[in-house]
Amino acid sequence: MYWMVKNGHRYAYRSRWVEGRPVKEYVGVGAQAEAAERAQIEARIERDVRRQRWERQWAEIEAARAALDRFCAQADLWVRITLVLAGYYLHHGHEWRQRRTTRDGYAPTKTTNRRRLERDA
Repeated sequence: MYWMVKNGHRYAYRSRWVEGRPVKEYVGVGAQAEAAERAQIEARIERDVRRQRWERQWAEIEAARAALDRFCAQADLWVRITLVLAGYYLHHGHEWRQRRTTRDGYAPTKTTNRRRLERDA
């Protein structure tokens, strides 16, 4: 809201956007204009208070989310360590599979399978 002085009198106007362009809107003179100005100032203060409250809440949420992200990363690391130590491996980067072992405890390879086939034949 702003005031214009014409012929020694103060007139209150406000700008608003209509169809993508600013439009000057007459508000009034005297007590009516001053009351509209006070109402606009109070509305702006209320918007600022609400915005600050929202920013504080958002900062708290982001802090909690960051702590949760750190916890999830640590939990993921411990799960991976536990699975690897238990004999599992990550198949194609998304599925955990248990390694197969032979009777002697070694993981089979192509040469081991070939030898077993030659021996059994």
